[in-house]
Amino acid sequence: MIDQTNNSRSQFAGLATLSLDGVATTNPFTVTGLDGDRLTPAQNDTFALAVYAPGADPAQAAPLYHGNVALDKGNAVKVQ
Repeated sequence: MIDQTNNSRSQFAGLATLSLDGVATTNPFTVTGLDGDRLTPAQNDTFALAVYAPGADPAQAAPLYHGNVALDKGNAVKVQ
């Protein structure tokens, strides 16, 4: 999905296998990026990763794990 002011936000959603203490589950997740250059005035970019409980609806549920970071210009994030 690409939306918000000047198409500044993109979001990718899917399912991932999460292993904790030897137990594997299939969890929905979202990755969201905001391109600050597309906003007026230009802002820093932001990146967020959220992981939800198995079977949860990311549009309504609170994430189990969430990371959010502001990135200075020229920086990047690699998710593996």
